[in-house]
Amino acid sequence: MDRAEPEQTAGRRPDEAFAAAVGPTVVAWPTKLSLVPDLGDKVLALLDPPRPGPAPRLELPRAGLGRVPWSRP
Repeated sequence: MDRAEPEQTAGRRPDEAFAAAVGPTVVAWPTKLSLVPDLGDKVLALLDPPRPGPAPRLELPRAGLGRVPWSRP
């Protein structure tokens, strides 16, 4: 059977989540929803710690006012 999960011995389903760093990407398979908390812990362990400092400010244009539905053609 084709599955989107890491291969296990004897074709069994994994009993834990899988996360691995592949270049700049993290490959992650929870294999079932009950393993998502474990997957989160594994992914966080693979990431660089956050660097304190100010967040970059985005210079975005001010949004215009929308038209009310009853004034649309």
